[in-house]
Amino acid sequence: METLRTLREQLRLTLAEVAHELGTTEKTMSGWELAKTELKLNPDQYYKLFKLYRITPVQLREAYMNTQKIVDSTSSLD
Repeated sequence: METLRTLREQLRLTLAEVAHELGTTEKTMSGWELAKTELKLNPDQYYKLFKLYRITPVQLREAYMNTQKIVDSTSSLD
């Protein structure tokens, strides 16, 4: 199951590298990968992320939804 984190790790990119490319912070990136914050990007950032991760908008949506499902399932175990 693809998540935001697995997409990044498959390309051997660090949080810092992706954050720099998108003009955001590692903390923000981490929040997205842990589904602690909503994935909000401007059009330019979306384009950069699609290009950087080599994915389509649909694939990004699916990865983000998968990230949320994993977080939800682990938090329900508490």
